[in-house]
Amino acid sequence: MVPELRRAFNSRFTEETYRAKVQSLEAEAGHPIDFRICETPVFLDEALTRDLVQAVEEIVDVVISPAYLEESDRAVPARLAVPGDEKHTVFLQIDFALVEGEDGRYLPQLIELQGFPSVYAFQWLLDRGTRRFHEIPAGFTTYFNGLDEDGYAACLYDVIVGDCDPENVVLLEIDPLQQKTRVDFSVTERLLGIPTVDALAVKERGGRLYYRNAQRREVPIQRLYNRVILDEVERKG
Repeated sequence: MVPELRRAFNSRFTEETYRAKVQSLEAEAGHPIDFRICETPVFLDEALTRDLVQAVEEIVDVVISPAYLEESDRAVPARLAVPGDEKHTVFLQIDFALVEGEDGRYLPQLIELQGFPSVYAFQWLLDRGTRRFHEIPAGFTTYFNGLDEDGYAACLYDVIVGDCDPENVVLLEIDPLQQKTRVDFSVTERLLGIPTVDALAVKERGGRLYYRNAQRREVPIQRLYNRVILDEVERKG
């Protein structure tokens, strides 16, 4: 989106550097990454960044409105109702496409919105890897709201772990080692100190949930960082 930065990046790009970056990311994760890593970042200018932020704010205003919440409640089947639902998702993902307008400017167009986590820890790692192997201009950041690498990690910890012992917080998934996003689970473990636990291994007793750690000790669960997709739960029966 910034032509001169795009040309400069492309002129310095080599397949060797790209492969070295991927190998470095995989070494830090401790296993291969099961999806393709984009060769290049996207450089957004200030005007397009403002447009994206404005689009996000306008969408959020809609989805938190009483009218929208009433309609969405009616759209969700009763069997999918969540006990103790607070009516406010902790995580909200908004995906945009960029399309060229009549005046030649690029504008955001909504693709998808989901109240579900994404690869937040892997994004942290990818930014570090990109800066290690490529020349990123000063003043360009992947973070918003004044956050930096450390501030982002601290914010993620506060939201997911809070005041709990990380041992009592689990990243919950079905067959986590078979998921293409497992690299995010590995980096989350490193970044937050929490374990990844297969949902099928969680035990309930007396209204409490437990899992067994690597030493086979039974550990109570106080918080769930839920990464289970409902479709997979239904397929498992």
